[in-house]
Amino acid sequence: MNNKELKPNANTVGVAPLGDPHFKEITKNTPTPNSNPNSKIHTLASDHSAITLIALVITIIVMLILVGVSVSIAINGGLFSTAKKATADTQANIDAEQRLASGRIKVDGKWYNSLEDYTKGIESSDQNDEPSKWAQDAEENITYDGKPSEIKIGDYVNYKPETKTTTYESSKLGENYTGSSSNDSDGLTTDSLNWRVLGVDENGCLTLISDKPTTKAVFFWGATGYNNGVYILNDICERLYSNTKLGIKARSITIEDIEAGFSDDGKKAREDYTSSGNVKYGKTNESPYSSSKQYPIIYKEENGSGIDSTTVKSGGIGESVPYYNETQLTQKTENKESDTATSNLTCIQTYYYFENTPENYCKNEKFYEMIFETTSNYWLASRYVNCDSNYAGFGLRRVNYANLLGSDLFNSGGNAGNYGIYLRPVVSLGFNISIETVDNNSDTNPHKIPGVK
Repeated sequence: MNNKELKPNANTVGVAPLGDPHFKEITKNTPTPNSNPNSKIHTLASDHSAITLIALVITIIVMLILVGVSVSIAINGGLFSTAKKATADTQANIDAEQRLASGRIKVDGKWYNSLEDYTKGIESSDQNDEPSKWAQDAEENITYDGKPSEIKIGDYVNYKPETKTTTYESSKLGENYTGSSSNDSDGLTTDSLNWRVLGVDENGCLTLISDKPTTKAVFFWGATGYNNGVYILNDICERLYSNTKLGIKARSITIEDIEAGFSDDGKKAREDYTSSGNVKYGKTNESPYSSSKQYPIIYKEENGSGIDSTTVKSGGIGESVPYYNETQLTQKTENKESDTATSNLTCIQTYYYFENTPENYCKNEKFYEMIFETTSNYWLASRYVNCDSNYAGFGLRRVNYANLLGSDLFNSGGNAGNYGIYLRPVVSLGFNISIETVDNNSDTNPHKIPGVK
C-alpha cells in the first residue's frame, strides 16, 4: 500500500510627607505714626505664605526631576532586566538543587547515591568516576555496567510527569503554528499514562514510552504542518510529560526509536522499499520534477534536498530535527511557508511503508507489542519525502495499528492535506535515576523510581 492519503482538507481522525515649612516668629511691634497696627502683621503673614508656597512648588519640581532621573537610570542601567535575570537564576538554582538531591554526587573523591546519603555519610558501593550506563546486548537483554539487569524491554516503571503546567494552550495549536484549524479549542491536558521500558538510548540511558497514545489528536495541515510538526510534537510532550524534579525531559517518539528495534529482516524490508515513482529507499529520483516543483520552506535545509540542481544536499538537518526556534515558528525569516524551485526539484526517497508489519521485523516481541499492537494511530516526530511518479510528497510519519506509514501534508504540485493523530511521549532516565525492581512486574506492580509516588 503506497501513501495515497493526500486529499485537500482530508481528516484522519477521528499577561514622604514634606517637612514642615520654616516660619520666623512674628512679633507685634509698636505702631508707627500713620500706620495700621495690624498691617505689619498682615504683610508678614502674606509674605511668609508666598515664600512657603514657592518653596513647596520648588520642592515638588526637584523631587519630580529626581524621580525621572532615577527611573531613567533604572531602565538604561538594566535594573529591571537584572532583577528578572536574578529571579530566573534563582529558580534555575532551585531546580538544580532538586535534581542534585535525587542524583549521584561526588564529594572529596567519593561517590554518594544522593545528597541525603552524603549528609548521612553513606558512600556509594560504586566508586567509578564514569557514570553507570545501561546497554542492550545482541539478544536485546538489558545490562547495567556490563552486568545482566532484572529490567527487561516492555517492563512497567512508575514514572510520573511533574511539570509546571498540565495544559498545552490552544493558541499554540492554531493555524499559524500547525497550519490546521481543526485542533481542540480547549488545548491539550496531561493524560494519566503508564510507562514501559522501550530500550536503551545511544547515551546509555534507559528509555521509557507511554503504554498507549494520548486521548486527544493533534492536527497538522500543509507546508506549515510539515515545517513546524516535529517541533510542535516534541514541545507538547516536553511541556506535559517531563519531570522537572528529576531533571527528565520528555519528547515525542521518532522513526529512529522504532528503527533501533528492527531486526535484520526489518532493515532489509526498509532498504528494499520502492516508491510508486520507482525510486528505491535512500536513492535519488533520476528524473527531477520540472513542473511540480513546490516545497515546504524547511526542505531546503534538509539532508537529501536538491533545489534547482541534480545533486542533493548533505550535512543538512535530519528528518527528526526541528529547524526553527519557538519565535520563528510563526515569524519565519523567509516570511513564507513554501517556495517554488526555478528549474527543478531533486529528492531522496526517505519514505517507506510496512503494511501489517510482521513481528519478525522487530528483534524483541515486547518491543513489537508496544509499537504495533496499541490498536491506535499516533504521530512520529519525523519528516519524510516520498517520490511519487508525478510529484514529491512531504509529510510526517505515523503508526496506524500495525502499519508503519505516513501522511502527506504537502506535495510539490501545491496540494495540501489535513490529518489529526494522537501522540506517544518518550522519556530517557538520566544516570542519577536509580530503579528498584519488583517481582511479577505489571502495570499495577511496576518497578519503582525512588521518590516517585
